[in-house]
Amino acid sequence: MNRGIAQKEASCRKIDEEIAPLDAQFVELRAQSKYLIGASKAAARESEASKTLAEMSMRIQEQMNLVSALQGTELLEIGEDSISLRLASHLPETDTEAMESSRARGVGRVTHVVTLGFIEKTARLNSITLDPADAPIEDVARMFLGTTDCASALCNIRDRIAATAQRCEALAAAASRTPLKWSAFDANVRAAMSSSTEPRPVAVLEVPLEWPKVKSAEIRVVNVENVPSRVAGMVVQTCAGKRLRTIGETLQATMEAEKMVSSSN
Repeated sequence: MNRGIAQKEASCRKIDEEIAPLDAQFVELRAQSKYLIGASKAAARESEASKTLAEMSMRIQEQMNLVSALQGTELLEIGEDSISLRLASHLPETDTEAMESSRARGVGRVTHVVTLGFIEKTARLNSITLDPADAPIEDVARMFLGTTDCASALCNIRDRIAATAQRCEALAAAASRTPLKWSAFDANVRAAMSSSTEPRPVAVLEVPLEWPKVKSAEIRVVNVENVPSRVAGMVVQTCAGKRLRTIGETLQATMEAEKMVSSSN
């Protein structure tokens, strides 16, 4: 019995000796497998990063092509995360009705430098600046931040530049007839009303930034200063139902409403 056990132990040792090199090979192959898997994952990550960069470059190039195709647009500089362009804007003649009795300057053309900033390593817009900064474009820029639609952003900025030029011309013409306090960057305009009382009532008018370029843009009376709040509220309510397209007719409607409300109290 002992002899049989000894023979089996000898057989097991022989098998162990034969298996030992295979075990070593297995350990080596397993280590190589882990290394190759890791290298494969790294290569996949690198390939994905290269693909992303290629797609980003392609999108930027597409935007540049669109921008260059816009009439009156000249590419000035390409930075790591920005593009600067010279933007020429056509200025149509200001609406005759809005100018009232004043003469319009006629058709014109202005140029600005627009800088488009991009989110790092993407083609998505991060900022838009205008130089000279003589037109309010912040609300226009907000519509396109985070998008890749540079061409539409520039078209909307060009529209705002033209609208601002017309609005400023019409307000300057109105200010030559009536004392006004206004700004190209503020929708609210303050106009002194004719009155025998002191301090004189001041009409606060909301003049849309797109007025008078956009025909549907109407002027609203939003407040009357230097009068009792009840009177001011009734004047605003009275004028709310009227379609007001010029500074002159808006002031006239406001004064008539104020006189009517004040006389009834």
